Amino acid sequence: MDEFKRLLEGLLNDVVDAHIDYKLYKDLIEASEEFPFVISQSNTFWSFILKSHLNTSLHALTKVHDQENKALLLYSFL
Repeated sequence: MDEFKRLLEGLLNDVVDAHIDYKLYKDLIEASEEFPFVISQSNTFWSFILKSHLNTSLHALTKVHDQENKALLLYSFL
Protein backbone atom coordinates (compact mmCIF):
# COMPACT_ATOMS: atom_id res chain seq x y z
CA MET A 1 0.00 0.00 0.00
CA ASP A 2 2.87 2.40 0.74
CA GLU A 3 4.37 1.82 -2.68
CA PHE A 4 1.00 2.45 -4.36
CA LYS A 5 0.66 5.70 -2.40
CA ARG A 6 4.16 6.76 -3.46
CA LEU A 7 3.45 5.94 -7.10
CA LEU A 8 0.09 7.75 -7.00
CA GLU A 9 1.73 10.84 -5.51
CA GLY A 10 4.30 10.76 -8.30
CA LEU A 11 1.55 10.57 -10.93
CA LEU A 12 -0.35 13.42 -9.31
CA ASN A 13 2.79 15.53 -9.04
CA ASP A 14 3.40 15.14 -12.77
CA VAL A 15 -0.17 16.27 -13.54
CA VAL A 16 0.16 19.26 -11.22
CA ASP A 17 3.58 20.17 -12.63
CA ALA A 18 2.20 20.09 -16.17
CA HIS A 19 -0.67 22.36 -15.16
CA ILE A 20 1.55 24.84 -13.32
CA ASP A 21 4.08 25.18 -16.13
CA TYR A 22 1.39 25.53 -18.79
CA LYS A 23 -0.40 28.17 -16.73
CA LEU A 24 2.87 30.07 -16.35
CA TYR A 25 3.37 29.84 -20.11
CA LYS A 26 -0.13 31.18 -20.83
CA ASP A 27 0.19 33.94 -18.23
CA LEU A 28 3.54 35.04 -19.67
CA ILE A 29 2.04 35.16 -23.17
CA GLU A 30 -0.78 37.36 -21.87
CA ALA A 31 1.69 39.58 -20.01
CA SER A 32 3.82 39.92 -23.14
CA GLU A 33 0.81 41.33 -24.97
CA GLU A 34 0.19 43.78 -22.14
CA PHE A 35 3.86 44.80 -21.74
CA PRO A 36 5.50 44.42 -25.17
CA PHE A 37 8.25 46.88 -24.32
CA VAL A 38 9.54 44.62 -21.52
CA ILE A 39 9.63 41.63 -23.85
CA SER A 40 11.39 43.56 -26.60
CA GLN A 41 14.12 44.69 -24.20
CA SER A 42 15.17 41.10 -23.51
CA ASN A 43 13.55 39.04 -26.22
CA THR A 44 16.12 36.23 -26.09
CA PHE A 45 15.63 35.73 -22.35
CA TRP A 46 11.84 35.65 -22.60
CA SER A 47 11.84 33.33 -25.60
CA PHE A 48 13.96 30.84 -23.63
CA ILE A 49 11.67 31.17 -20.59
CA LEU A 50 8.53 30.62 -22.67
CA LYS A 51 10.01 27.63 -24.47
CA SER A 52 11.22 26.20 -21.17
CA HIS A 53 7.79 26.37 -19.52
CA LEU A 54 6.07 24.87 -22.55
CA ASN A 55 8.63 22.06 -22.87
CA THR A 56 8.48 21.29 -19.15
CA SER A 57 4.70 21.09 -19.31
CA LEU A 58 4.82 18.77 -22.31
CA HIS A 59 7.46 16.61 -20.65
CA ALA A 60 5.31 16.18 -17.54
CA LEU A 61 2.30 15.25 -19.68
CA THR A 62 4.42 12.78 -21.61
CA LYS A 63 5.41 11.11 -18.34
CA VAL A 64 1.74 10.90 -17.32
CA HIS A 65 0.68 9.29 -20.60
CA ASP A 66 3.69 7.03 -21.02
CA GLN A 67 2.83 3.33 -21.10
CA GLU A 68 5.96 1.86 -19.53
CA ASN A 69 5.20 -1.00 -17.13
CA LYS A 70 7.61 0.07 -14.36
CA ALA A 71 5.57 2.98 -12.98
CA LEU A 72 2.03 3.97 -12.13
CA LEU A 73 0.84 5.99 -15.09
CA LEU A 74 -2.51 7.36 -16.12
CA TYR A 75 -3.12 4.49 -18.54
CA SER A 76 -2.38 1.78 -15.97
CA PHE A 77 -4.18 3.66 -13.19
CA LEU A 78 -7.42 3.92 -15.15
